Amino acid sequence: DEPTNHLDLFSLNWFREYLKTYPGGILMISHDRDFLNQLINGIVEIRAGRIFKYNGNYDSFLQQREANEAQLLAAYKNQQREIEKLQ
Repeated sequence: DEPTNHLDLFSLNWFREYLKTYPGGILMISHDRDFLNQLINGIVEIRAGRIFKYNGNYDSFLQQREANEAQLLAAYKNQQREIEKLQ
């Protein structure tokens, strides 16, 4: 369930501070980008049957994923050009 649903400001702040000091790992799912950015320092993404690990908060994850996808696309285009040259 959404961890911040139905919490007043006091409870939300308490919950945020509790999670910041929690010594273990947490699997967190939330639509609240600000909440995620304040709490997380890494993301594991499962996409297309593969696992990708990113360091940083949610905004950093989005930037890193976009850069990785751009790099993969550029490598693919280069590969296709090389294939064309060889044919």
